[in-house]
Amino acid sequence: MKLKRLLFLIAGCVCLGIGCVGIVLPILPTVPFFLVTAFCFANSSQKLHDRYMSTKLHKKHLQSYVEKRGMTLKTKISIITTVTLLMVFGFFMMVREGI
Repeated sequence: MKLKRLLFLIAGCVCLGIGCVGIVLPILPTVPFFLVTAFCFANSSQKLHDRYMSTKLHKKHLQSYVEKRGMTLKTKISIITTVTLLMVFGFFMMVREGI
């Protein structure tokens, strides 16, 4: 039983790391990794699960999904703005290089 809990803990930490990278890189989806993190932490330790659920990271990105309200307008705007700026930067670099 301890091996199973340890594997869930490791998987939760890996998914948390990938989800945090996904905040900065719009290529990686953030929310699915955070959902898997919550699942893995819940199966590894109740104390760790409660601690994760009280973090600002969870509340900012997942609280509305857990409560079945969907994505807030502020979150949608921040995602669209970030993706648009990164795409404009990529297009600018391609035009500058003459591609």
